[in-house]
Amino acid sequence: MEICKWCNKSGIFLQITSNGLCNRCNQAIVFNVNQKGQKLIDLFKELETYYDIENAISIFKDILNNAKILLQYENKRIKTIDPPPSDIIRRYTYKKNYFMGLLNDNFKIYSGFYSRVAGITHENDDGSSRQDIIRTCSIGDQLFMQPSPFGKFKNATKLFTKDGKQIGWLTERVAGEFFNLLNDNKYKFYIEITEITGGYSDKPNLGCNIRFTCFKKKLNPENLIANIKEEIKTDKKTYLERCKEYYSEYLEVAQKLFPEYYKSLNDNSYNLYISKAIEFKKNQQFKEEKEILEKAVVNDSDSPYAYERLATILAENKEYKEAYKICKKWFDSIYWKIPNMAATSLQILLLMEELDSKIKNQKQ
Repeated sequence: MEICKWCNKSGIFLQITSNGLCNRCNQAIVFNVNQKGQKLIDLFKELETYYDIENAISIFKDILNNAKILLQYENKRIKTIDPPPSDIIRRYTYKKNYFMGLLNDNFKIYSGFYSRVAGITHENDDGSSRQDIIRTCSIGDQLFMQPSPFGKFKNATKLFTKDGKQIGWLTERVAGEFFNLLNDNKYKFYIEITEITGGYSDKPNLGCNIRFTCFKKKLNPENLIANIKEEIKTDKKTYLERCKEYYSEYLEVAQKLFPEYYKSLNDNSYNLYISKAIEFKKNQQFKEEKEILEKAVVNDSDSPYAYERLATILAENKEYKEAYKICKKWFDSIYWKIPNMAATSLQILLLMEELDSKIKNQKQ
């Protein structure tokens, strides 16, 4: 006697579909499975471009809510989706908890991008086949890193599955960018498989693509304002370096500490002076370039380029004292404290130190 898997209705004349459901249940459940399945596809797509930890956690929660609705069908052995809801729930419960831990520990997303696994056709030192190991992997699996420099590859970094089996290496570019951060407790990493390619007659070798996400610990907001004030007062170099390293945090504080500076920023400075100076330099009209840069500095331009470039020109002509004065004028202005000018301000500060040394050598 036929029995519906969902409503448990039974009867000799009951018609059961290939899903093991009566016609009424089949219609409703197939509709629900298709609807929730499409919603999950949309959420997985949305995860490809998540921009912060809170956003990712929100998407994880939506995925879990939809998967839990489908789980009730899976538990009654009713066909749902691939991968099955139970697998989705296991994976995304772990991810949600991992990201919530990062959020609670005051981390933020520092960098996120897609890459590939290198060296996947080679065998491991123990003779195991990386191709065979990849065949056991699934999309969404987390991978782990181990710095393993050898020979000329100073930044070489192995990639392992959760059970410690090597599937390959970070690409040389990615390893070069992040190698020095791997043992820095201000950074954490999450790597997951996003695609397994190949395995066809015309492309028998498997490939593996990954999403690489780097998280960076935020600064303590309680002490940040006091620290910034002290750095500005006593250590310009540290302040400028940290503006580059913690740009968003320093920018937020700077906007609160120096609102009048932002109001006084003059967009006309670029059009009046800098764009012309760049054009003169490009055309090798160096006399005209120097003259327009001098006008910019005399008129208190808010562009650090004018000061850095003019000081460089003077230094090349061995006019070290004049070049030093130009650098000092930048740091006497209000604008060097603005975080988005930190990179050039730091160059000016380093140039100022070089000039100071050359001036002292001239006196000897």
